[in-house]
Amino acid sequence: MTPPKVEFVYEPFADTEEYRLVNCGLIRIWIGFLVERGNHGVDRLLDISTGVGTMAELFLDNVPVH
Repeated sequence: MTPPKVEFVYEPFADTEEYRLVNCGLIRIWIGFLVERGNHGVDRLLDISTGVGTMAELFLDNVPVH
């Protein structure tokens, strides 16, 4: 007998406060590296659709506007 298929839904986890806090910290570090290297803004962002978009959302919410 084949075991039942288990489906993992990522969206509820990606919408938790803990996920957002941890990943927002990472995003701010990445942005800090960009600024240190003279990049004070971003013209484009490629989202390769590997999740629900929370990381792209956090990045765009925290990137400096030029």
